[in-house]
Amino acid sequence: MELAFETNKSVIVFDFDGVLIESNRVKKQEFFNIWHGEVSLELIVNIVEKSLDRFETITEIYNQCELPMKKKYSINYYVEAYSERVERSMMEIGLKNGVKKLLEESNKILVINSATPNIYLNKILQKLNIFHCFKYILGGDSSKSNNFFFLKSELSMEFDDMIFIGDMQSDKDVADSLGVEFMPIYSIETNLLR
Repeated sequence: MELAFETNKSVIVFDFDGVLIESNRVKKQEFFNIWHGEVSLELIVNIVEKSLDRFETITEIYNQCELPMKKKYSINYYVEAYSERVERSMMEIGLKNGVKKLLEESNKILVINSATPNIYLNKILQKLNIFHCFKYILGGDSSKSNNFFFLKSELSMEFDDMIFIGDMQSDKDVADSLGVEFMPIYSIETNLLR
């Protein structure tokens, strides 16, 4: 499926995972892989289903498991291992069809509003060679809702001048709560109802 659309909105705000790259499944899978089979799958599943950020997820797994390597490796070691594995997998997956062309040919203000922490998001966007396409890259260092308020202030625009393209119910909920038009993308891991 190729990502293509038209809008009369001045600002196009994209979620990242599942919208520009089909990465939601990879991100979940890497929470299992970083432990090399030494943590119970049940524990990992129960924590991953809470949809916490990467640091909170890994911290909770780390604190609840009995790992002999706890003495050797810190939580930050696992966060970095997770982030490196996700980044490597994303480079292998690449952008969805039509994304780079759409971004480079757009005459709109383009923004990313993602739950992925800025440090990792910026690095991945640079490696995917699309960092330059965005006026603002707003990661999970702040909530998606707060990121929209930042945009409204920075751009001196109203929410009805923006469209949010997302693949999760939480994206739609943020858009709806602010009066931002929402365009659904039905990614592999979407939880949006059709």
